[in-house]
Amino acid sequence: MSKRNLPTELWKRFQEAKEAPALTRRDAAGALHRSTYWEWTRGVQRLAMGLVDWGVTPGERIGFAAPNSAALLDLMVAGWLIGGCVVPLLPGQERRDTLRALARAGCSVIVVKDEAERQRLRGPGGQLPPDLKFVLTEGAADAEACLGVEALSERGRDKLRRGGLNQLAERMFSQNADAPSLILYDTTPSEAMRGAHFSGEKVLLMLERIAHQMNLDADEPVRLGALLSYGWPGSFLLTMSALYAGKELAVADSARQLHEQLPELQPTHLLCGPAFLESLATRWQERLEGAPEILKQISGSTQDDASPSRAPLGRLLGGLGEKATDRLLYAPIRSELGGRLRAIYVPEGQADPTWRQILERAGTRLLGYLALPEAGVSHLEHPQAARPGSAGRPIEGIATRQAHARQGEVGELLLRGETLFDGYWGGPGPRERNDEGWLATGLRVRLESGFAFIEPAPADAPLTEP
Repeated sequence: MSKRNLPTELWKRFQEAKEAPALTRRDAAGALHRSTYWEWTRGVQRLAMGLVDWGVTPGERIGFAAPNSAALLDLMVAGWLIGGCVVPLLPGQERRDTLRALARAGCSVIVVKDEAERQRLRGPGGQLPPDLKFVLTEGAADAEACLGVEALSERGRDKLRRGGLNQLAERMFSQNADAPSLILYDTTPSEAMRGAHFSGEKVLLMLERIAHQMNLDADEPVRLGALLSYGWPGSFLLTMSALYAGKELAVADSARQLHEQLPELQPTHLLCGPAFLESLATRWQERLEGAPEILKQISGSTQDDASPSRAPLGRLLGGLGEKATDRLLYAPIRSELGGRLRAIYVPEGQADPTWRQILERAGTRLLGYLALPEAGVSHLEHPQAARPGSAGRPIEGIATRQAHARQGEVGELLLRGETLFDGYWGGPGPRERNDEGWLATGLRVRLESGFAFIEPAPADAPLTEP
């Protein structure tokens, strides 16, 4: 079986889904706007051609240090289409940590939010090399080697009018399937951090296997939203898997706006972290405590001689009947989350059992996954194959075992498979595979029937080497 070229395969998948909705967003007037794959890829194509016209060549590393937005997503896909190597980073990190990651990946193009962020990275007196190119996802640029998204798109539009489409097609079709296409970093910066790189063929394998594990190859409609930054490997790869499967994304100009627009955007799937769930739980508690007749039922006495407002959420729930709970809690939650939400994906699947119970009674599954820079997404819960609190089972092609531990015991997780990273960019890194191909992850897990349960590492008990 011949290897597949990432830009060509992506474009083919997008064209197969050209009549399907690709992105849903709320425009400046507040109205919902849905772009089909055909409409969306026209805009991505202009950005891709703009990058080509700007002199970005195949293999160049493009660092993405801007917050989630539709513009950032478009630029990431455009970077892949021209044969670039995409390097997602968390926005807003310490300047030294962002610069270290950009430098070690050899990024020559950097995508940031605005001119203020560009100046922050450049530092006093413009300490970065003058030939670095910057793209701003917001606002216009007023500097050499810097373009805003609109200016880059207009540049690509002009090039396409002058016969540039064939040039872009040739660029896409000529890419080597083994060329580095993705570099992932650990989200915890360190002096020893190195980017793990993946070939285009490995990226494609991972995207299709993630999509299968998420059940995205089913006919039912999917609209996925990401509240986690694309700088988190799992958030980026799960989002790209939805696009690869021809499904729809709910997007906004920021994660905060996406959160605020959930009732209108009505996602069916959501990527978030524990902080989002905690914010939901706080509102749930306040909603229950704000209902006087319910408090009276829970306290078993008058409001004057009880203090039910200090009761934990689980106790508040325990004192309610199902109909009252649905009216006061589950129905408002469904409305707040858009009314269509079927699944929330949380890193490692670790969440308060009460949150899980409330969400599932409101009609939403809480599912886990595991993502590492060296493995991308290695584990994922299938909607019909889940274990509460787990990070899921390995995706196709990934094998797991533990170092010096038996089934059901806690031990270090080892991974082996064809989608693991090709190596660290620019030198050795913190993790390597042994002679048998096993990668020691440094994570403590319990394995039960294939499901991985992540355990916290004790401060005084380092893992044993395999």
